[in-house]
Amino acid sequence: MKKIFFIVFMSATILACTSADNKTGSSTTTTTDTLNKEEITAKIKGIEEDWNKANLGADRSYKFSEDILADDFLGHNDKAVMQNKEEYLKDIAAATYTVTDITAGPMFVTVYAPNFAVIVGSQQMKGKDKKGVDFSGTFNWTDTFMERNGKWQLIGSAMMSTDDKK
Repeated sequence: MKKIFFIVFMSATILACTSADNKTGSSTTTTTDTLNKEEITAKIKGIEEDWNKANLGADRSYKFSEDILADDFLGHNDKAVMQNKEEYLKDIAAATYTVTDITAGPMFVTVYAPNFAVIVGSQQMKGKDKKGVDFSGTFNWTDTFMERNGKWQLIGSAMMSTDDKK
């Protein structure tokens, strides 16, 4: 079920990007050919790396997430529960685990427009639950970013645990 949702989510995201251009009759080929894709890719990967570092903090990335999530954010967590920004932040604030290590896997960025990019990646997370018991898990995720007013924001996300141990 999680894999089906992931495929549907990605298809809808890509369709939404291409549909807008088809309605106006314009093509994104010219736009994306002139973009500095390497610069945007580095920026988006940097945000993800900073987010991983923030997860190691005492607030489990609450402040970082509050800043990076768009007000109209929607996403699915690793339990396939859809959340808006408020619900996502509430879960982080109520969490009783501590993250002790995050190892990022490969990350792949596709730049669709000067202000729109999707990144797909994975990470290995280790930590301790509220009883001090060690846990670890591998998570695959897709994040959709849009630059608004000079700031890249996360507008959509889908995460899937491949271990179901957390």
